[in-house]
Amino acid sequence: MKDEILTEEQAVAETVRKQVKGMIDGDLDLLKEVISPDAVFYHITGAKQSRDEWLRQIKLGRMHYFGSREILMQATVNGDEARVISRNQLDTQMVFLYFYDKT
Repeated sequence: MKDEILTEEQAVAETVRKQVKGMIDGDLDLLKEVISPDAVFYHITGAKQSRDEWLRQIKLGRMHYFGSREILMQATVNGDEARVISRNQLDTQMVFLYFYDKT
């Protein structure tokens, strides 16, 4: 069987899929490999996290991903810039700690 040669767009999409797999498997080494150290995450709660803070939350068990169903994957490459529009239905558990000032 011949090795398949991926287009740049397919390679980018596969990297995103690796990230999702790393999330589900809790594979912090894989996530560090595929996510830039300067990445910033914006959650549906409005919270903003650095990559390392997000990975720390996964390590502590505050963010746990059980499964994913890919709904949309569009990757485009223009020179040295890649743009991805991805939609996944995630089965996840997130623990958020809120502190209220009673004064």
